Amino acid sequence: MVIDGLDRLITGWEERKESVVVEGVHLSLNFVMGLMKKHPSIIPFMIYITNEEKHLERFAVREKYMTLDPEKNKYVKYIRNIRTIQEYLCNRADKHLVPKINNTNVDKSVAAIHATVFSCLRMRDAGEKFYDPATNTDIVIDEEYRNQCVANSLSSNGMFQLI
Repeated sequence: MVIDGLDRLITGWEERKESVVVEGVHLSLNFVMGLMKKHPSIIPFMIYITNEEKHLERFAVREKYMTLDPEKNKYVKYIRNIRTIQEYLCNRADKHLVPKINNTNVDKSVAAIHATVFSCLRMRDAGEKFYDPATNTDIVIDEEYRNQCVANSLSSNGMFQLI
């Protein structure tokens, strides 16, 4: 149901030449790769946090009571499950060569995504295809993301300037 609905929405956005960000843990990498076969404009990223303490802190900020108490914060209560899902999704991203963004520094994450997306849009405009059906991978975007990280391996302030 989600797959078909999102597929129709993406078709409409493409027809109107509109940009959109779609996010959520429900977007499995198999689902994303399937969408990339049909929609060549998709530029996927896997956002994750390696440091469990920072992950918990983010969940404390998201929750109503801003607490790390598992009795009052469902994200903290289920952190083991969340981390297991994250590990699975990261492994799938590796398999499909979807760029992974370790989101421990928001400025750096946004700058890296921003630079990669704009570079990929230029490549797409020149006719470059992102999805490789022979390998079911996203090697072009992954390589561009890595190039952007090397070229812009700056401080947070430098990454912010890039934006």
